[in-house]
Order: sequence, then C-alpha cells, then structure tokens
Amino acid sequence: NLRYYTSNGMVSLVLTVVLFVLLGHFFAVGWYLVGQAHFQKKQAGWILYYLSTTRYDVNDAVFERDEVLPNFYVASLYFIMTIFCTVGFGNYAPWNLEEQIYCTVVMIISAFIYAIIFGAATNIIMRMG
Repeated sequence: NLRYYTSNGMVSLVLTVVLFVLLGHFFAVGWYLVGQAHFQKKQAGWILYYLSTTRYDVNDAVFERDEVLPNFYVASLYFIMTIFCTVGFGNYAPWNLEEQIYCTVVMIISAFIYAIIFGAATNIIMRMG
C-alpha cells in the first residue's frame, strides 16, 4: 500500500529522490536521441559540439565505437542534472530549435520535481521538530 510507505517522511523523501533520478535518466536518454538525430542529419547540435571538444573524430562511425555510448550517456545525464538542479554550467547547450524545445520542457518539469523534493524535505524537518 503506497499510503503506508508515504506516511514515513524519510521513505517518502527517498522515493521522491528515486523519481528524480529516474526522470533524469529518461530525459538524458531523450537528450541523447535528439542530439543523435541532428548529428545523423549533419545538423549542428550538442553531439557535434561534444565530439569537437573531445578526442573522437567527427564522423558517423563514431557511434559504432563501444566506448563512445557510455560517454554520451554520462554527458547527457550531466547536462540534464545541471538543468534539474538549476546550476546550468554552460559547457553543453541546446544548439537548434528541437534541442531548445526539449530543454524548455525539461526545465518546466524539473522545476516541479525540484519543488516537490524541497517540499518533502521541509515536511520531514517539520515533523521531526
């Protein structure tokens, strides 16, 4: 029963953080797919920028290398978490309209998730005192 688990403040906070991480994963995969689509169409995007600033060659064969996919995933997750945590370091950015729309949607959703996490943490602290 979900009510049993959410009645405990700490469990509720852990579940919220797990939701935060899962949403981060799904948005990171989406960010990668948006970038890959633009790269394959030879359009400027974050993957082209990433490849030009790393040791990898800028060509279609780069996706066939086994060590590249984990690097793309980590770069995607890093970027999404900077959006989620409202840090925004600026080393990765949306370069085209589709990437900008995707980031805008992620920002809107992450603002709500961020508020839920802080609300849950505040609720736990208030129950302790």
